[in-house]
Amino acid sequence: GAESVPLASLGGVASGWSRDFTIVTVCLTGHRSGKAASLLRRLGFRQVFSVRGGMQRLRGGSSRR
Repeated sequence: GAESVPLASLGGVASGWSRDFTIVTVCLTGHRSGKAASLLRRLGFRQVFSVRGGMQRLRGGSSRR
């Protein structure tokens, strides 16, 4: 399943997750999701992926503002 977690809360929320989960992070532009993926890796998660360019890129738009 999916869970929406603000970056500021991620460390606390992720402490209850299994380290065996595969996690994909996504945000609007990919900047925050990259930070989230880095944090999760530091917390011991091994299968972590960030959507490069975020939702803007997935929707076919520019990842620049």
